[in-house]
Amino acid sequence: LTKVYRYLVEDLGAHLYMDEICLSVTTPAPYPEWDNCTVEINPFSHQVVRKLSTPNLLIRPWLEEMIAFLKQNKRKLLANGPPATRTLQSHHFQHFVEAGAGESGLIAAHLSTPLAWQGYVVGLPAYKYFRDSLNHGALTLTWSGVWNDHLFPFTPLQLGPGYLIGEERIVTRISGLFGWGDDSRAEVKLYNGKGEPVEAVAVVEREQNGIISYEVRMPSDHVAVLIRQKTR
Repeated sequence: LTKVYRYLVEDLGAHLYMDEICLSVTTPAPYPEWDNCTVEINPFSHQVVRKLSTPNLLIRPWLEEMIAFLKQNKRKLLANGPPATRTLQSHHFQHFVEAGAGESGLIAAHLSTPLAWQGYVVGLPAYKYFRDSLNHGALTLTWSGVWNDHLFPFTPLQLGPGYLIGEERIVTRISGLFGWGDDSRAEVKLYNGKGEPVEAVAVVEREQNGIISYEVRMPSDHVAVLIRQKTR
């Protein structure tokens, strides 16, 4: 594996995507190697019975070596699955959770990257998942859909139930008054319940004391994206 990622970076100049970065096998077991942390303790005597190992701790040295290599070569990492260790989380690479992680997975993603991936459906089902994931403060990337064209880049500033405020844009499925607290204007994209772009007639720009905001009034199955425009 080390030879593979070195080839991808050094020979191809690529960034890395790593599937199931923290593995799907997480139960401690008596592996040949010890992770220097995990043991089984007798609940009555409180004595150590035997050494165990947790897979995510066993691979930690290998991951640390790979991450150091990526940083040295100024390459990025996109990982499937949340970071299971504090060590991995401290590197602040982008992680995402798959649709199968459910609502709890979307909420837990707030501790790393509030990014979801729905790669199992396309069209209207994908749009509905993207829209509904906003309820849990997560932004979803799907295989297809015009809405994808206006969601990124996104640097989170505030996550709320039904809306996300980022430095570059605001994504909301609920009505309300939105802005960045300054004189930033926005280009507004609106999608109906079928994921189709429609005219944003229900969005009104407001200005008070030099602060610009946008009043969004739309049906509950719509989504609005406010793309921040550069101020002079």
